[in-house]
Amino acid sequence: MLFTDKEIENYRDVLTTNDGKYEKFQRESMKRHVFIIPKANKRCHISAAHTIDDINMTIEAMENSLKSLS
Repeated sequence: MLFTDKEIENYRDVLTTNDGKYEKFQRESMKRHVFIIPKANKRCHISAAHTIDDINMTIEAMENSLKSLS
């Protein structure tokens, strides 16, 4: 997950993303019981152990975390 105003075309573009905004998003997600790796440029995964309810809760929590940044 990357926070940027530009299209990512190469690794150099990734280095220009807003790490501070990612860190705020990560903290807000944790408050909502969703763990994402606290380092920008890392991946988020779901697994077969996650239920549809887990996924829906995660989507809602992440949407609310994004809204809290603006």
